[in-house]
Amino acid sequence: MSYRWINQSRLTNALHCIHRKGKGELVHHISPAYTWHFSPSSPPLPTHLSQTLPLGHLTPLPFIHGDMITAPLDLLHSISTSRSPPKNAETHKIGAISRCRQRSLAGPSGPIKDLWRHRSHTTVRIKIVCVSRFTRQTNTQSRRDYLVTVHYVGVCTRTNCYNKVANKTNMVKGKPLKDIGIGASVASQYQMILLYSSVFKTGMPAAAAMLERALDAIQPGRILILLGVPDWMNWLQDDTFERLVSLGCRLGLHGAQGEPSLLVTHKGHRRLAEMLITVDPEKIEDQLVDIAPVLFALNAPSCKWHQDPSYSARATFCQMYDGYGDFCDCHQPLHISPKYAVMFPPRMKLDISDDEIQTIPIALVTAKRLTNVLRQVQQLWSIPGGGVTPLAIFVDGYNPEAEQLGNILNITTIFHYNNPAPIGSKHRVNQHIKFSLKGILQLYSDVDKVIILEDDLVLASDFISYFHQAAILLDFESDSLMCVNAYNYNAFPHSAHDPSKIYRVQSYPYYGWMVKRKEAESMLKNWAPLHVDADWDYFLRKMHLKERQVIIPEIPRTRHEGGGGMHVSGVIQELTYNQRPLNMIPNVTLDLRRTWLFAYSLDMQRALDEATFINITHHPCEKEPIPRNKNSTYVIYIRVLGETDKPHAWKLIAKCLGFYPDVYEHFHGIYSVKFFSATLYVVGCPASPYCNEFQIDPSIIYTPTAEEFGYTHRHQWIRSNLTAEIAVRIKPQYPQEEFALTNFIYY
Repeated sequence: MSYRWINQSRLTNALHCIHRKGKGELVHHISPAYTWHFSPSSPPLPTHLSQTLPLGHLTPLPFIHGDMITAPLDLLHSISTSRSPPKNAETHKIGAISRCRQRSLAGPSGPIKDLWRHRSHTTVRIKIVCVSRFTRQTNTQSRRDYLVTVHYVGVCTRTNCYNKVANKTNMVKGKPLKDIGIGASVASQYQMILLYSSVFKTGMPAAAAMLERALDAIQPGRILILLGVPDWMNWLQDDTFERLVSLGCRLGLHGAQGEPSLLVTHKGHRRLAEMLITVDPEKIEDQLVDIAPVLFALNAPSCKWHQDPSYSARATFCQMYDGYGDFCDCHQPLHISPKYAVMFPPRMKLDISDDEIQTIPIALVTAKRLTNVLRQVQQLWSIPGGGVTPLAIFVDGYNPEAEQLGNILNITTIFHYNNPAPIGSKHRVNQHIKFSLKGILQLYSDVDKVIILEDDLVLASDFISYFHQAAILLDFESDSLMCVNAYNYNAFPHSAHDPSKIYRVQSYPYYGWMVKRKEAESMLKNWAPLHVDADWDYFLRKMHLKERQVIIPEIPRTRHEGGGGMHVSGVIQELTYNQRPLNMIPNVTLDLRRTWLFAYSLDMQRALDEATFINITHHPCEKEPIPRNKNSTYVIYIRVLGETDKPHAWKLIAKCLGFYPDVYEHFHGIYSVKFFSATLYVVGCPASPYCNEFQIDPSIIYTPTAEEFGYTHRHQWIRSNLTAEIAVRIKPQYPQEEFALTNFIYY
């Protein structure tokens, strides 16, 4: 491998480029504290590192004091080798920092173990080789010098890359590459071992907010490595860019489409290294890139509370893992305990004493997002009733991090050792939900109801109170109700106003749900089998719901946060889940009057009889059929033969009026929703028993045509104005443009 040195001394920020012949890419290395320097008088290296340096070999050295370690660039290739992936690869995989132990320079470097396995041959790996030359220890801090090889091996393909274009409906055209984004890895400043590693799929919307929370939760002083795989910036917003800039990111922000970047920073202190791989706009073949070793030294202050014997377990945990924010804060660690939780409201207007309040345990279901679990525990122990609610954590597979966290929090942690389904499949999720439901029933054998809570949910302040009030309906209406949900798919700012309002719908369990023991045992006997291609929740609806209903609130008591997961993409997260409200009013008393089945059915018929009939004469996306600011009740009749109708008329109405186009949240064929100040009932005919065809003129039943469905797809309700900004590298007109990385255009 040969390199050509390009000297551009006029650049004030010491921008340096290495041109790799025959590959057509530029490797940019920029840092105000770094320059390229040849040091023939470097300290002698041990035998296994002392290789002959060719005259003029350039080694990056930081401007810091003390004895430094230099190493030849060829050391990078002796540490890790990689096979070039096949061309036309459609995915970019993000790897992790490999675990490494503190080694003396005299010891062998040894093999490096990859933490993550990927099905694709297209991989991106970061490998760290830690070498500690000396340590200076004082009472408050220790000085450690490290030779760290941050090695990036991967491809930057532009052959099969798709164009992400945000149209007026803010949907993404083209088949998305789900694995483009930012890989964040955190290493300890004390021993350079891996503490945290995660992937944020910022190639789609919604992942930027998750990245921001993760960056905020990383402790100051950690070594943070951010690897942006091509197209990682398209959906980032100003807040995310500000956080990256505060961490020292400068060069990566000048990247364009198909260009990866790398940032190594000492959080809260200074940037250690930053690199950007630019592509030749005239070449589109796969490109293989190696990044030179990075050398740095840093101070590692110790936390005073780590010496407190009462915090020994937490101190050990915080030294081994990161991403837990205030829980591991070096100055004021979070005090979290059920003792700090408030009790139930003095009166929930249920006319029962404290001794008669039911015990309803919660199963926290997770796989590896343990920082989310800690957040949920903190929320549960800060809301009314959380301190006396039993909790148990159910982990898919064994995880020592989860075991230690459970011990610190004094929460029972149960591991699902023998999950028979493949990792990453829907069947894996199905089996783990089943395991968790069965486990919580066995763990608390004397309770009548349990709550299942997944780890990607944020909780309302009356989350527990909501379930305890709704439990009365399960006690007296178990024959007509399957479960109680904390979520509502049709809750949006213009359709969810009353926190005391609940509905009966023929839906399925999701996003925080409560079930009676008898019903749960029936579910477990007929769960989604491994050979059936079905999600567990849809399977339960098909096999167990029958003519019964599910209780849902008008304003949700949970909020889904994620994007790029098994079932929710970043686009769907931004367009729907991020738009749904979360109840923020504490101590809400639910309106349980006339929610039992017979009364609910009578009230539904009375409301339909008194409602103002709407005859749709214009396309609903072109002209809204009902007024927004009139406090009245309206009814629309649509042609629906059943839930399996394709296309389904309710989906057209929902897309035009800003509802969720899911056909399952209805009460015997009636979709009951709020539309600003108005109440709207949409009745499917002849599927609904409330559609009396002898009393309704068939000509007033709205039957959309194929052209109207097509018009709906192009003019549906816009819930988000978030757009992508795509930079494309172009051929520079002047050398200065290429050196300053300004040779790109936005579209």
